[in-house]
Amino acid sequence: MIVIQQTKEELLTTGYELVEEAGGPCTDFLCQGGYLFMVPLLILLLVVVFLFIRGLKSNTEKNAQLLKSIGLFSLVFGVLGFILGMLGALEAIALANSVSQQVLAGGLKVALIAPTFGLLILVFARLFDIILLWMRKEKE
Repeated sequence: MIVIQQTKEELLTTGYELVEEAGGPCTDFLCQGGYLFMVPLLILLLVVVFLFIRGLKSNTEKNAQLLKSIGLFSLVFGVLGFILGMLGALEAIALANSVSQQVLAGGLKVALIAPTFGLLILVFARLFDIILLWMRKEKE
């Protein structure tokens, strides 16, 4: 999701609607990354943590495969969010008369939130998988 940093008056004169949350403008991590992609990624992170805790109790190969699969899916889902956001941003840029470098850089920063979060989930999932594998090897 690309955020164009302009004043309310500039946005209203260009025909864009200003979307604000009840408490004010969109400033938190989940809102900036886009709820459509960030909430499922947050749920996937919680599932990865749950699988790790479950793996500490009953360390099975199925649990390890789930950790790997969910981690990889999180990365792919975050990249999908980035691609869809960039398609929307490129369409908005094509319609605009001019776009400053600051707006473009800010939009790219926001667009990279979802894939970065997906990558972070993948790193945690792989780390947890390595820990569980190490624990399985010690038991043998």
